[in-house]
Amino acid sequence: MAMENHSNGVNGIHDSREIEPIAIIGMGMSTIQMFHSLNFDLTQHLGCRWPGSVRNPSQLWTLLKEGRSGWAEFKPDHININGFYHPNRQRPGSMVTKGGYVLQEDTRNFDHNFFGINGTEALAIDPAQRKLLEVTFEAFESAGETLENLSGSRTGVFVGNFNNDHQLMQFRDQEHTLPYVVTGGGPTMLSNRISYVFDLVGPRYVCQCDYTWLLTELVLSLTRAAPLPCTLCILPSLLSAMGSAMLR
Repeated sequence: MAMENHSNGVNGIHDSREIEPIAIIGMGMSTIQMFHSLNFDLTQHLGCRWPGSVRNPSQLWTLLKEGRSGWAEFKPDHININGFYHPNRQRPGSMVTKGGYVLQEDTRNFDHNFFGINGTEALAIDPAQRKLLEVTFEAFESAGETLENLSGSRTGVFVGNFNNDHQLMQFRDQEHTLPYVVTGGGPTMLSNRISYVFDLVGPRYVCQCDYTWLLTELVLSLTRAAPLPCTLCILPSLLSAMGSAMLR
């Protein structure tokens, strides 16, 4: 892929940018890294977190090849299904399914010390932030990039997200909130958490959008709509939802 020179036919402004090919060099879940340079091969490195107990590309390929589904019944420690299931979909406060497409792993199993986060703060961190940190690190590993080389680099982080369920859950009892609840659950902190933990100094923002997030973020990063230029872009996706009234 490449950025090309173009003219704006509406106002006549000519954009004289040089063509800058990019290479997708690493992926983790839906986290994509791209170097704006010809010095990197167009190779892809994958890491995954998907329903169906998929944690790596081999497991994802096996699931697709065997025609299996990632759907599974809700676990008792995920939701009190007996309190919400009802066959009548018109019944208020209930749902007609006993399962869905959910991660099988326990999101509480998070090595916060590895990412330099203390235990008190880790309690309030949105599972989405935890998974983003994990798959971003895996994407770095997959691309062969060391944390030392990335530290202080002009790496941009552009996150696509449209949920803030975790923060809503934390504010159900506003008089007894956990410490760090604002930075732990705020959607705007998703990109900042990655930049802070890995010491990335490029532009960062969260795009509140639906499944078009990748195309949106890709276009914005390639057209340099970000306030600062960057040599590497991380484009994570968050396609998760947690019903605040349904989780224990």
